[in-house]
Amino acid sequence: MLPQWDRRDRITHRTRRPQRRRVRRIALRSQDAHVRLLSSAAQPRHGLFPPLTLATLGTAILAGLLADGAWEIWARFITPLWVGGPLQPAALVQSVFGFSNFALAEAVHLVVGIVFYPLGYLFIARPIADRFFPFLPWPVVALGFGAGLWVF
Repeated sequence: MLPQWDRRDRITHRTRRPQRRRVRRIALRSQDAHVRLLSSAAQPRHGLFPPLTLATLGTAILAGLLADGAWEIWARFITPLWVGGPLQPAALVQSVFGFSNFALAEAVHLVVGIVFYPLGYLFIARPIADRFFPFLPWPVVALGFGAGLWVF
């Protein structure tokens, strides 16, 4: 039950109320954004491919940087403890393409790892999984993509 107010309190209450509503609306909008973000994976996409926007490209490159950084830590620091020497993807690039320049081979390795592997996941692996295995969650698709890269 609301208390009885005099005229002055009602005016004060009315001037404060829109501020409370605005704060509540902002809080609800941020909650809605979080709910939409978390539930976007559960919602079906309308197209087979993700939209090619700057945000998608930026996210893919950020994912590529993080993945390539994890690979470099594994290849240069952890693997030598087990096998006695680091993994050299640049040497593999040199042998496959016949490069004699080690820096060029390292640059090819970095560009492929940072740009083309994430885009391959977005535009090849994920659409194939969405088309033929729509019940698989994205971590399973990502593990399959990683295993395929490891084998080939």
